[in-house]
Amino acid sequence: MRKYNPLYYLLFVLIITGAFSSMALNTYGIKLIGFSCLGFALTFFHEVVFGIKKRDDLEPWNRKTLSFELILLSILSILFFLRSLLISFPFAEEVFILCVLFLIGNYVYVGQKSVRELWIIHKVPAYGLMFYYSSLILFSVTFIVGILFPDKGAAMAVLGFLLLGVYLVIGLINRRMIINGEDYSLFTFTLNLKNKTTIVFVAIVMIFSFYTFRDADLIPGMYSGDTPTGYLRLIQEAETGQVDQENKVDRYLEFKSQYEQFIEKYDN
Repeated sequence: MRKYNPLYYLLFVLIITGAFSSMALNTYGIKLIGFSCLGFALTFFHEVVFGIKKRDDLEPWNRKTLSFELILLSILSILFFLRSLLISFPFAEEVFILCVLFLIGNYVYVGQKSVRELWIIHKVPAYGLMFYYSSLILFSVTFIVGILFPDKGAAMAVLGFLLLGVYLVIGLINRRMIINGEDYSLFTFTLNLKNKTTIVFVAIVMIFSFYTFRDADLIPGMYSGDTPTGYLRLIQEAETGQVDQENKVDRYLEFKSQYEQFIEKYDN
């Protein structure tokens, strides 16, 4: 429902604000991102419980797929919230992967149905919509690949951006089409889809753009707390068993000791 859109816009603004604050080494930045993710989770949940039943523009299949999508997005938003606060629990990655897989299946079903309906009216924009969903699905797969095979995720993200670029080109070429007597462009048609793919796309592009710019040293990384990010990385390596087998010394303990000596020296 459109009444939720201003809240979604506000939450995105808060996430962007939190990201820049975190890159500026402010400790509240990552917390602002986390609580914005919690805001998304609560908004998605409110919409699935109270919003969908008030809509009379949804077909039965669309009502089910939208409800399923909102539930999955609520769970994923909570996982991002917990991650931002460095809160972990057993099988968190497995739950994340499972939710993304269900989301991919949902988008495959909804995507092919939407493309078929548009194909009957306008074939070229239907190709654009196909590239739109293909890009979204590929980006979603990239999240899973990034967890299981970190070295292969970047290549898939590039392919996702290429598919998104094809969608944009088709949208710019076909700026006008008549559907049920109303004037649409491919972009306005996409924005009026009865799902949350636009929100998901904005979030995905933000995430991958951040990692791309960070890896290219164009922007700094995010600061996640009062301790150096390198120290937290060493702790995570120790917790997951990813330690240097040739050097059995816990590097994060050595790092902590040297860091405390550094702070004590310059505090005095």
